[in-house]
Amino acid sequence: MRFRNTLLLLLVLLGLGGYVYWVELPQAEKEEKKEKLVEVEADQVTEIVLTAPDREIALVKSDGAWRLIRPIAGDADESTVKAILSTLGAAEVKKALDEEATDLAPFGLDKPNTTIAMKAGDRALPLIRIGKATPVGNSAYALRGDEKKVLLTTAAVRSGVDRTLKDLRNKTILRFTDDAVRKVEIVAPEGKSLTLEADGEDWRITAPAAYPADTTAVRAYLSTLRALRATDFADDGDPAAYGLAEPSTRVTVALADGASQSLLVGGSNDKKEVWVKTSASPVVYTVGEWVGRDLAKPLADFRDKSLLRFEREAAKSIVVTRKDGAGFTLTRADDGNWSLDKGDGPVAQSVLAQFFNDVATLKGYEIVADGVTDLAPWGLEPPAMAIAVRGADGADLGTMLLGQRDADGEREYVASHAGSGTVMKVRDFAYTRLDKPAGDLREKPPAAAAPAAEAPPAD
Repeated sequence: MRFRNTLLLLLVLLGLGGYVYWVELPQAEKEEKKEKLVEVEADQVTEIVLTAPDREIALVKSDGAWRLIRPIAGDADESTVKAILSTLGAAEVKKALDEEATDLAPFGLDKPNTTIAMKAGDRALPLIRIGKATPVGNSAYALRGDEKKVLLTTAAVRSGVDRTLKDLRNKTILRFTDDAVRKVEIVAPEGKSLTLEADGEDWRITAPAAYPADTTAVRAYLSTLRALRATDFADDGDPAAYGLAEPSTRVTVALADGASQSLLVGGSNDKKEVWVKTSASPVVYTVGEWVGRDLAKPLADFRDKSLLRFEREAAKSIVVTRKDGAGFTLTRADDGNWSLDKGDGPVAQSVLAQFFNDVATLKGYEIVADGVTDLAPWGLEPPAMAIAVRGADGADLGTMLLGQRDADGEREYVASHAGSGTVMKVRDFAYTRLDKPAGDLREKPPAAAAPAAEAPPAD
């Protein structure tokens, strides 16, 4: 009896194993490898024609880049083309309807929403027609090549390939790399015209006057130009119709290879969007309303507002003169540590290092006056603090003056590079960090331990 039961159990196990091997595994493999609507790799596609009831758009890939050839010629939006190919490459056939359709109208395939014709080199891929979305199931009807059966594919395919000419046009307006730019000329109204020129890793303003430029501000401006994208395109390219015959602002970027690109800013439409074009192309673009404001920045926005400019390694001492008489001198040794000439006890090297960093990096946030000869009305004659940085053998690396004044009932913190005639506002917290007496730069003595509480008397 025991042998018979063992044999029966073995037969059952063999039956189950056969079922899993011959039925379940093939079914699992089939489900794992779902049928694709289009069997092609995206990078193999070299031509796409999208046909809708009201339009036909043709694109070709040339030298690795996509271009429009119908209904207009021009660069295509690479990201949009890649998105279309990605959508098609991921599209799966969910199901094929059991019977061949004799009437395609119920599926929206008599007049497809979009027909996609593609080539991979010289090989034409099966024509794909996308019809209606299904009432339920998040699917769309499709036909492939000469097949007669209607297919169900994902609804995302329908929206993914339903693109207009505007979607597929390249919306990049200027093309350059920041490192290639050597000069930027801005011609703008209200005295905002200026010229910026590269000076090694830094930038300088050369017109309307010579000033050091804030390199960070210049690079942010270049980034704004590079990131400029069209939101739409004008119906025709007549510059006069869009205020571009006499642009309100013209920005010219001169490159290292001698080439240049100019952006012209014109009028705006009823949505307050701004029309722009480049000098090299008749295409008129629509961009956001912020463009006119951000491209016509005042001179002060580009000026370097650093109070002192020196090489940190060259600084050997800092002489602080204070209006209250509590000045001091810091001296840096060859090992980088600082010493202090006032008070007793060890100095707080971390505090001194922070003080030095604050001196080296202090910037104003607004230039309030140029060509100043009398600093007294600005609270800088005498200053609350004068901080002089000196190099080897006492060489003068620059002195900044800091002070305070009341303006319209509010306290202002101001600063100037000695001898520059320029006065700037500085943030209150930046001023406070430099407004330190010598005692704040030394180590604080440890707090005395509190006396132990007396034990209560025993009963």
